[in-house]
Amino acid sequence: MSKRTNPGDVANLFIRCLLSDAGAQLGSFNKKDWENTLKFFDYKCAYTGEPLTDSSAVKDHLVSHNKTSVGLNLYGNIIPCTARANAAKRNLTLEDFFNSNHEVLSHLSEDEKALKMETIKSFVRESKYEEKVSRLKDLTTYCHAQYEMIKKLCEINREYIANSIGEPVMEDDDQFDLVEEINLESFSVGSTVALSPPNEVFGKVIEDTKIQDIAKEAFFFLIEKANYSDYHQDLLLKVQNLEYCRENLLLDYPAIKKVSNPNKAMEERIEKNYARYYATLYENQYLLTSQWFNPETVNPTKKKQKDKLIHWVKNTLLVEATFFN
Repeated sequence: MSKRTNPGDVANLFIRCLLSDAGAQLGSFNKKDWENTLKFFDYKCAYTGEPLTDSSAVKDHLVSHNKTSVGLNLYGNIIPCTARANAAKRNLTLEDFFNSNHEVLSHLSEDEKALKMETIKSFVRESKYEEKVSRLKDLTTYCHAQYEMIKKLCEINREYIANSIGEPVMEDDDQFDLVEEINLESFSVGSTVALSPPNEVFGKVIEDTKIQDIAKEAFFFLIEKANYSDYHQDLLLKVQNLEYCRENLLLDYPAIKKVSNPNKAMEERIEKNYARYYATLYENQYLLTSQWFNPETVNPTKKKQKDKLIHWVKNTLLVEATFFN
């Protein structure tokens, strides 16, 4: 059984491609832009003021990169923050976020919040982001029209298939609810599992699943998602960092290793001491660590590793997936 791709998922991916193309043609966002952005904010979270490192800094779209807000991958719309602040802000506007009284901002006074908002707005003004975007006439309207067109095209495809085989069109309510039915232990390494919201349902599914199987499916999902999600691209880089993995996943090895030569991956596991990684390649270039321990293990330092992984899946891996619902 595989996850059915919904018309909304297809339409959202199309919009992300459209917005990415728009950003690229207006100048894009490169490494130098990111360095200048970090320098402007003094290598601190733009929202909370917390110090950032190369491994802890998250790129956040100030104006969300979706069909509703139509934010672009451009200098001036991407600011540095912590993973917690990124998860808290989600698709809120700058003003709504600072007025939300979220706990991640609880250490800030009202004056400090106002100052940070003005600093961010000053950065946007200096970047001339809004001037660049203004060249795209009626972008929001265009994105909405394209979104509906892609959904309609999916419906036409479904009707074509149904008519071809002589069956009535299956309505969405008749589709498998894969998140509720899934048993992760039945999936092999590298299979695709619907790690999707609502997170509460997903949490119920994985509580009794072996930690190794959760890890295999979660990290394959991350690698696959990173192909078209800036947020997950950044996250994929973070899980290749040992310090990040120690703090967030209680691992003694980076969760993912990128092999330099996929054709010699098995040799590299021996030559480069990657023996603590599964032999199966993900996307033909990544190895996943095998150092996962279930709560019942005798190793006391690893007893909370499964809880830590589940928390990371719900609160970090799946965060961006809720942006487009």
